[in-house]
Amino acid sequence: GDDIFVHFSNIDSHHRFKLLKQDADVVFELDNRGKRLQAKKVREISSAKSRIF
Repeated sequence: GDDIFVHFSNIDSHHRFKLLKQDADVVFELDNRGKRLQAKKVREISSAKSRIF
């Protein structure tokens, strides 16, 4: 499938540092108005190993 860009400012998190864990499941809204697909309102729904992207 197509790659979907995620900017850290679009990650919904209560933590001081916004991050996504490697291999975690997420939900998001898809924005295709720009040159590439972009995820908005990204929220993790399962945990996995911690890794900052």
